[in-house]
Amino acid sequence: MIEQRGRRMHGKVLFWQWNSFMAKGVEQAFHKLNIWYSTYYRCVQNWDDDGDFAQELEEKLQKDVYTTVFSINFCPIIAEVCENNHIHYVAWVYDSPMNIRKLKTMNLSYTSVWIFDRGIVDEYNRWGYRCQHLPLAVSPDIFKKNIGTWKNMNDISFVGKIYRTDYAKYLSFLPEYRRGYLNGLLAAQGKLYGAYFLGDILTEDFLIDINLEFAKTSNGQLQMEKEQLEFLLASEVTSRERKTILKLLAAHHQLDVYSEETQGLEKTRGHGYIDYYTQMPEVFANSKVNLNISLKAIRTGIPLRVIDVMGCGGFVLSNYQEEILEYMHPGVDCEVYESLEDAYYKVEFYLKNEKIREKIARNGLELVRRDFTFEDRVKVLLEL
Repeated sequence: MIEQRGRRMHGKVLFWQWNSFMAKGVEQAFHKLNIWYSTYYRCVQNWDDDGDFAQELEEKLQKDVYTTVFSINFCPIIAEVCENNHIHYVAWVYDSPMNIRKLKTMNLSYTSVWIFDRGIVDEYNRWGYRCQHLPLAVSPDIFKKNIGTWKNMNDISFVGKIYRTDYAKYLSFLPEYRRGYLNGLLAAQGKLYGAYFLGDILTEDFLIDINLEFAKTSNGQLQMEKEQLEFLLASEVTSRERKTILKLLAAHHQLDVYSEETQGLEKTRGHGYIDYYTQMPEVFANSKVNLNISLKAIRTGIPLRVIDVMGCGGFVLSNYQEEILEYMHPGVDCEVYESLEDAYYKVEFYLKNEKIREKIARNGLELVRRDFTFEDRVKVLLEL
């Protein structure tokens, strides 16, 4: 555990860290705002239930005087421990949806959850779970030191997962009419930009019916909760969309894919995983077009990849997200596409129009420097 001292503005904060994005930016903001804090690094497999982690955290909180525990993404274990110790817990979430079961812990009296996706915030609020909306942030200064200039820029780059799913396996346990229905849903969702309906389709009655069918064909071995099924379907739609767009663009242009999952993308240049802090910034800064193809489960929010590209001084072409139009200006500081055909033609246009592309990238960097700072976000999170 590393302790950092400065002028005390909010009591002492315990910053729980794991292998998350944004941690360096948060620490940078803590320093600039003179927040007194300690870091506590520990990876946890089960964020809902880990007795050893809970006990270790309890002991840390009792050995020192903390007013707040802070984390990137929400951990129910921390919420419960903080509740027992009357210590505030603040979580800032960049995942949508959250892969946790104990959603009710969001309502504990000492817990405050902030999520980047307003659509999922509204959904959780309708379900009776307390959370608030706060977009993500970027620190160009952190990325800048790892950006060099390449002799030959990439034409098009995609950084992210392709999402190899078990959809086909689960589908095999269902009758033909149900398989056709689900495939139809995925096809419709894949063509729909700016709206997400899969969560609304998965009603309690639908879930009961599909689990009865699973039980019949799997000898009772297979059951799925709503969150599991929704994430499976959203991941499958995203996988299909990403493969379709990448294959289309790779047939006409050089396309570099930075992912551990490049099977079926033969015409692309696969590079495998790249480190978030040391390698990703250089790719974004040295690619003419950086693609963002959001996970379909993100309702309205601006994914971290979009502002990361902009924070590296890169040009980003993203699928339409409602909040991009709220906080940004397509064609001025970023660009969006609203269909497969639109993505293709906009890639063609911006590859041919270097000056326009570079001006948009410069404007994007200026925008995130002004409106997406970690200092501003931390002030909101810690009520400074």
